[in-house]
Amino acid sequence: MESLSIHPYISVLMDCLLRKIWLHEYVKSLRLRFNNNPYVTIINNYEHGHLSNSIGVALEVVQTEFVYVLQHDLMFIKHINHTALIKTMRERPSEVQIVRFGVRIWQGMPYQEDCKNGSYIESNGINLERGKWSDHNHFTTKAYYEKLLADIGPNNRFPEAPMMQKAKIKGKKDCSYIFQYLYNMKDGPFIKHLDGRKNTSYRH
Repeated sequence: MESLSIHPYISVLMDCLLRKIWLHEYVKSLRLRFNNNPYVTIINNYEHGHLSNSIGVALEVVQTEFVYVLQHDLMFIKHINHTALIKTMRERPSEVQIVRFGVRIWQGMPYQEDCKNGSYIESNGINLERGKWSDHNHFTTKAYYEKLLADIGPNNRFPEAPMMQKAKIKGKKDCSYIFQYLYNMKDGPFIKHLDGRKNTSYRH
């Protein structure tokens, strides 16, 4: 990622450790591995928080303005212009609130008439096109997630379900909040889905 700090603050959250002893041991090893690293925080969530509450727990230790929300089984496979992302979001804070990285080449999507304006942006050498909300790797602000989590409530869930529901409501709405922008969608994919649960046999 271009111009990303060589010492980014990293928070690793493990959800519901009590279910799997081996995972508990793995997290213990991680904590020992990064014990003296001031830039890495290992967080235990002993209750099943699903994605929404797990993100909430992780945000409690976040002190930066911007955050990358990444899943362990989604790997970046192409260059990301971090500098352009930061510059664009600072120049258009109410317009570009959250940017997602596609797992496939983006073909575009139809919009309700009330969300067509601002659906495509060219800024600082990158292209952004509005798409539906997904939990795939994305870049946003801590303030955005604090608003989102307060909005969808404390239930354990994927945030994309209530956000997609909001998108279906006709009439005036905050399109830049309930949708995401896709990063350089025609140059995708930018991430690759791995076998995080080791459920698939691969031939090499």
